[in-house]
Amino acid sequence: VPALMAAAACAAWLLVAGLLASAMSIAVLDCGPVRVHQLQLGPMSNYQYVLDNGKVAVTVDAAWDIPKIRRYVEKKELRLVAGLYTHGHFDHVGGKFPGSSEGPVQGALELQDLPLYLGVRDIEAAELQTQVAASKWHPLKEGDKVQLLGDDVQIWVIDTPGHTLGGVTFWVE
Repeated sequence: VPALMAAAACAAWLLVAGLLASAMSIAVLDCGPVRVHQLQLGPMSNYQYVLDNGKVAVTVDAAWDIPKIRRYVEKKELRLVAGLYTHGHFDHVGGKFPGSSEGPVQGALELQDLPLYLGVRDIEAAELQTQVAASKWHPLKEGDKVQLLGDDVQIWVIDTPGHTLGGVTFWVE
């Protein structure tokens, strides 16, 4: 029961932080075996996350300023091991907005040295926008478990189509 209460408190914090963090550039929550870092970057003030277990870290929706995210992770003395993405729009995976003459947004292209994860039905769109080959993406679907932060942290995939067909949510326990 205490673990469930802690998980509920962490989930509630994430919801509240999403509403209140507009004035913050970084917020961190310790949820037992995992810490959640919320960063706000880019001209659209997108929220991006770093999840870590004290040794290694994964990004969630890393875009806009990849060098800043990498420096932040290094400053915390963590090793970045993967990039998770909730959906395939340019402001989350990076790349060019279709039809725009603006330069590309940093994102998955700058993280190609790491395994990249995205909902299976968004990979084609992400490939078009980022120029990251479809073969480089690990396709995710409902019920998948991504084990990137050690044996004590499970990242479950929940299909949440709507905003995009391949949208996913990550449940971390």
